[in-house]
Amino acid sequence: MHAKKLDKLATAVLYTIMRCHRGHLASFDSLYLGERVTAHLLVFLDWKSSSYQAGGGIRIQLYNSFFLFGHYLNYLCAFIYGGWRIPR
Repeated sequence: MHAKKLDKLATAVLYTIMRCHRGHLASFDSLYLGERVTAHLLVFLDWKSSSYQAGGGIRIQLYNSFFLFGHYLNYLCAFIYGGWRIPR
């Protein structure tokens, strides 16, 4: 019985060490991505879009995508709510 308790304790300790190590690695990765990638991504998103030149941003395309998504979602919600409230 003592060996089983000792084995479970050792396993728990090793799992705790592994989780802490993974947490540190994940935090370092996210900090690196936050520092290095976000600046480049924001510049790319904020540039004026240009379909005939290289290096243009995608600001207008993103706006149009979210605009259409919002209208489509509005239409679908009205259609769904109206569909199940039909009197029978």
